[in-house]
Amino acid sequence: MNPTLALVLIFVFVIADFLWLDQDSKRWGWLKNWPKPAKIVFFSSFGIILFAFYVVVSFPLTR
Repeated sequence: MNPTLALVLIFVFVIADFLWLDQDSKRWGWLKNWPKPAKIVFFSSFGIILFAFYVVVSFPLTR
């Protein structure tokens, strides 16, 4: 599987879990009282960290 596709799928599944699957707020209940801009910043930073991890891991180790 393409690593970029894997990262996109992880990000999509996290967003889907937050918005659709977690109906009773057991996993994401700690975000319930956050304002919408704070949630946007949280998930945006999650995506940026995921992308940065992909970039760092994708560089080959050379001597």
